[in-house]
This record gives sequence, structure tokens and C-alpha cells, in this order.
Amino acid sequence: MELSKFVERDCALVGACTDRIGAHKAWCGAGLGRMRFPMVGDVSRQLANAFGVLTELGVALRATFIIDPEGVVQNVSVNSLNVGRSAKETLRTLDALRSGGLTACEWQRGDDLLKVA
Repeated sequence: MELSKFVERDCALVGACTDRIGAHKAWCGAGLGRMRFPMVGDVSRQLANAFGVLTELGVALRATFIIDPEGVVQNVSVNSLNVGRSAKETLRTLDALRSGGLTACEWQRGDDLLKVA
């Protein structure tokens, strides 16, 4: 998924990682690739704890948050440690949130909105 699809929708992407920078660089080299958006270092785990994604063992789960311009969390997706996230689904959810109406399951940008009876 290209960063440009989020940029064209006027989104600011920010990543957060509880790993030290050396470990994060190793992950990038092991398959994540180059990160093209800012990363926040959360080695204290305060951010992960505040967002409720820190396990009892002190490990942050993989989570994606869509936060509106007023700072209100509009969507949260949390995955187990062994499950990657879907940029396509995040983009679809963002589009649905911005649609101005009620969307169906699997709704895509450009699809009709549901009509409330």
C-alpha cells in the first residue's frame, strides 16, 4: 500500500514502537522495509499503556488507531503479535468513516451508502 493513498486523503501517519532504535532498524532490514512516515519511540511503554495495547508481559500488541482532527479515536484495530495489519483495510475504514453515511460490510469508496428505513 502506497503512503500516497493516505496522503491524498490528507492523513498524517505516525508509527510507534516500543523497541529500541537498533531493534527497529533490524525489523526494517528483515522485511518491513524503509519506513516513510515518522516513528515515535515508546521504550518507556507509556503510550502503549495509555492506549490499552500493552500486555501483562509488557509487550505491545499490533494496533492501528484512526484519530480524527479533534483528537477523538474513531476506530481501533488490535492484532495478536503474530498477525500483520492491513493498510488496505485501514484505508477502507477511513473512507467509510468519512463517507457521511452508513456503510455495509466490505463497503468500498464509491459504493452506495445504506439507506435507513
